[in-house]
Amino acid sequence: MPLFEHAGSRDYNLGCMKITDGPLEQKVELWERVVETIAREYDGMREEYANDLAVRSGLESQSHLLAPPEYEPLRLRIEAADRKFTTATRLRPTWWVNCLKPYWTEKEWWYSREPLNPGPNWGED
Repeated sequence: MPLFEHAGSRDYNLGCMKITDGPLEQKVELWERVVETIAREYDGMREEYANDLAVRSGLESQSHLLAPPEYEPLRLRIEAADRKFTTATRLRPTWWVNCLKPYWTEKEWWYSREPLNPGPNWGED
């Protein structure tokens, strides 16, 4: 199930594929939850997965906010979640990468990865 349904927040805009409002710490926590779900077994469809990855895009778009020393703990949490995400996924450009290409840059590397453990809703290539 996609995590956006469970976020309990209105701090994202799927049309722009960016998270724009809300506390930065809440966004870090949501990214950690997305990664935990992917590491266990991602039960959503490919489209939902792309939407859940927008959480990380939102953090990237606000990365300039992580520069002050007081945000160092949040930056470290993002880095740890990114490492876990990389371990729980494989590099494989798939259809959504081409579909979303106009909306992301090479810095948004997470869109070129897919879960190692997709659930039954994932579908076939």
